[in-house]
Amino acid sequence: MRFGKNFHSSSPYLHYVCGAIAVASTIESLYNLQVEEVDKEAFSPQDFINCAYSTKGRGDDKKAQNVEIVPVKILSKLYKHARDEGLSRERECPFQNGIKFPCNKKKSPQLARLGNIFDGELTEEELLKLVAKHPVNAVVEMDYAFIKLKKDVIYKKDEIKKCEYESSKQSKKSKDKAKAPQNHSVLEHAIVVAGYGTKKGVNYWIIRNSYGTTWGDGGYGLLMRSSSSNNSSVFKNVSFAEIIVDNRKRKEPESTTLTNFWNSWFKRQGEKEMKMQKLR
Repeated sequence: MRFGKNFHSSSPYLHYVCGAIAVASTIESLYNLQVEEVDKEAFSPQDFINCAYSTKGRGDDKKAQNVEIVPVKILSKLYKHARDEGLSRERECPFQNGIKFPCNKKKSPQLARLGNIFDGELTEEELLKLVAKHPVNAVVEMDYAFIKLKKDVIYKKDEIKKCEYESSKQSKKSKDKAKAPQNHSVLEHAIVVAGYGTKKGVNYWIIRNSYGTTWGDGGYGLLMRSSSSNNSSVFKNVSFAEIIVDNRKRKEPESTTLTNFWNSWFKRQGEKEMKMQKLR
């Protein structure tokens, strides 16, 4: 996964920006896993920002605060947009640091299409099987400690505390801190789950964030897995989609292996859902 110039969210409170970056990065990874080096592409989060979100308030207002979106619903919304409207490449629609511009309906040549989309909760065991094959998107609760996460520090969801912040109205010389408003204490945030591991007996997820390379370890961080805490899950939602590549660009056997895995995985999910419906 790449980090382009200024390819990050300038604020942890711009939910729609982190969602756009996370989903574009995952689609990009799943596409590039299936093609040769010469055919790899960079997909555009800016296209999601311009075209996938509605705005409220003044029609000429491009600020992020006017984007109408609920964080936990971001991922499925973006995957459905990519499936229905197509994808744009980064070079054709470069990132503009979270500012929404008019939507350009003209898309890149059809490089891939989206098949089945998964959006919901998974057990840790199910998620481990997925992440062993490829990255996925997820929504995690975060606080100030997450925003300031450092290299080699494992973030623990069960230690979330209300964040503190410097009031913008205070003098720069003042050292007094004010409590953040309640709705800014714990936030929902879209990220990429890129891997997993164990350190000193603590199981963790490796995530890729949207704050740039100064966050965590080059833009990646560690989150404690539920198997090492009392929480049922560290993620509120998990999303990904089948990326079906043009036959002329498919890299074998990688593409077929991934397709077969998805076919089996979605079949099991369908059987699981049917059992749940019978129980209801």
